[in-house]
Amino acid sequence: MLAFVNVAVSFAPSRVAYSDLKSTSHELRDILERDGVVAITDVPGFKTAREEALAATSRCVAVHPGASTRTFHDGTVRRTLAAVPETNILPGVSPDGASCATFEAAATSLRAATADATAAFSAALGRAVDLPAPLLDADDEDVTISQMLDNAEVLEHFHSYTLPRAAAPPTGDGGVPTVDVHTDQGLFIAFTPALVSGASSPSDAATFVIEQPGGRRVAAELDPHTLIFMLGDGIEQLVNPHLRAAGRSPLRAVPHAVEMRARADGAARAWYGRMVLPPAALIAPDHGGATYGRVRELLKAGTT
Repeated sequence: MLAFVNVAVSFAPSRVAYSDLKSTSHELRDILERDGVVAITDVPGFKTAREEALAATSRCVAVHPGASTRTFHDGTVRRTLAAVPETNILPGVSPDGASCATFEAAATSLRAATADATAAFSAALGRAVDLPAPLLDADDEDVTISQMLDNAEVLEHFHSYTLPRAAAPPTGDGGVPTVDVHTDQGLFIAFTPALVSGASSPSDAATFVIEQPGGRRVAAELDPHTLIFMLGDGIEQLVNPHLRAAGRSPLRAVPHAVEMRARADGAARAWYGRMVLPPAALIAPDHGGATYGRVRELLKAGTT
């Protein structure tokens, strides 16, 4: 793993207004070909919902019995609540009803705003690609890229990351990425810029790193009032082959990483993301005719 502690070059994603998604197909396509990531501004209801939901995230996941926990190699602890679309965020009852009731109310608003923006982005992406892509589903029937996006599966996660200074490795504060460089498996992800309790900027607790074409790694500067959309490996597998076959430029799936920085106050970095996955019935390239649903089952079982 490579250290990012000395990343000095910054990058701010291009911005597109939510109200312009219906009319910016060419602009959006240019951004996604070049960068693979875009910041959507003025999403209705997003600003307040993000602030309220993320401010309550860490308090709730710390006590909720449904939260999962992972400890990374650098001592960072990530606590996660997973959500299922069209359902409540919190199954069961938390022992700390006040914290989680506040979180659930705000999270419901944030999820709704993000779902609306995701639908608008998906429609714009379908128009921007504009290919009658012959993607075979489980019944060997052709579906277009727009149909694929309309029938995509969704995963949602609220994460809370903490790295107390006492937990930092003896090699120093940071220096290796907490989450190493990777490309998401989905078609794309919509996510909030992180919120750090007690910090003036999310960069006080972590660096979000994007790998640009040619391998240059840059620290992403994300406007907290924007919703970020970033393309994943599903685009490379399912969409780009058809774009290349048509003599068009491919869209860019974005490698990225996160490096936490230890804090004496142990402040938490809260984040929410909505991952859009290929439909379960769609055939996955390079998997012997298996569907994406079957591949995901095998991944969960640890057999692929």
